[in-house]
Amino acid sequence: MKRIILFSGGSASRSINVALCRNGADVTRIVPAWDSGGSSEVIRERLAILSVGDIRQALMTMAHGEGCAGDVVRICNARLSANLGRDEARNEFLFYAEGRHPLLERMEPGLRGAVLNYLNTFASTVGHDFDFSNGSVGNFILSGAFLAHNGDVNTAIFVFRKLCGIRGNVWPSSCDNDLVLSARLKDGRSLMPQDVITSMAPEDARIGIAEVELARADRSPAVANPAVLDAIANADLIAFGPGSLYTSILPHLLVNGLVPAIEKASCPAVLIGNILQ
Repeated sequence: MKRIILFSGGSASRSINVALCRNGADVTRIVPAWDSGGSSEVIRERLAILSVGDIRQALMTMAHGEGCAGDVVRICNARLSANLGRDEARNEFLFYAEGRHPLLERMEPGLRGAVLNYLNTFASTVGHDFDFSNGSVGNFILSGAFLAHNGDVNTAIFVFRKLCGIRGNVWPSSCDNDLVLSARLKDGRSLMPQDVITSMAPEDARIGIAEVELARADRSPAVANPAVLDAIANADLIAFGPGSLYTSILPHLLVNGLVPAIEKASCPAVLIGNILQ
């Protein structure tokens, strides 16, 4: 049993992902495209693209599990300082985008050129007033690749993996850019988007969630990523979790086309329960 698919969030499956990679499994991570919080929130709001944070986290986990420790991986793991003024944060970003960081200076010219191209594509698109503070350099590179490759997230992930030397796959379950996750509580009230559900007040958590809904801004259903459908068709095992049930696991099953694909797959499916939740 080698080809294993993990449906999860960005970080909850880290330990299992690393262990599987170190034991020779061919791992594919399927991550959310509806994350609305964290450092990727400002990118999503400015560029109207799907969230790249969970994708980048899963890619970095894959790199760690596979023992990828090159300079590109180190750059993608870097984060800019928090609590800086807008101009100071931009200057820190330019330390990377202009190739002055020591890791970039010693990098092989082809890799260096690709990284700088994606960083500068990102910078030129978000505009001079963008707030770079506390931003992930990996998120900036991945977003720049997304923009440079005509908004094709699968191509952006492919080139990002090649830059880092990552063998395993990471795909969002949908390529739609405008997905919004909402939850209806048992008292009829609704909470949205994803980060509001994740950080709901204790009194709301005691009431409980009746159902979750995933839809595009125009209320049309999310469409499955073709790369995910291909991975499911060729899987030896499909695993769900660990991860937050209502925001990282169940919403994957609301993406149009995924449930029929899983039902057709000629392999076991397993739910990995959360230990601490």
